[in-house]
Amino acid sequence: MKEFRFINTQSLKEFKDLPDDVRTEFADALNAVAGDQGDLTPDEYRTGQGVAYKLLKGSGMRGVTQLSINGSPAYRVVYCAKFGNRLYVLHSWTKTAVGSDKKALNTLAGRWKELLSELRTAGLIK
Repeated sequence: MKEFRFINTQSLKEFKDLPDDVRTEFADALNAVAGDQGDLTPDEYRTGQGVAYKLLKGSGMRGVTQLSINGSPAYRVVYCAKFGNRLYVLHSWTKTAVGSDKKALNTLAGRWKELLSELRTAGLIK
């Protein structure tokens, strides 16, 4: 079983600020991944409209996955589960515009650097 943690207090606050039903769906998905059940397809989630997932490629962030609940508004949670026995939640947000969300991507890039620093300190990477 993986250890489940948020990269910082702000990432935890963002997750808690999601609507209750959305937060529950994301929590179910994250718990499935943390329990070493792998990435589930939307029809395998317990409740609601399901959560889609995709690896963030081309961002320089290896092993980072975005969970999505689409709609108006849409919701996103980004996590990394590839280091040691830990699943790190990096960022959660409400997406209200079409296209990429530059503010969210900038926040995510900063948190990725924070994660790498923590992993170096823990001796998990060089």
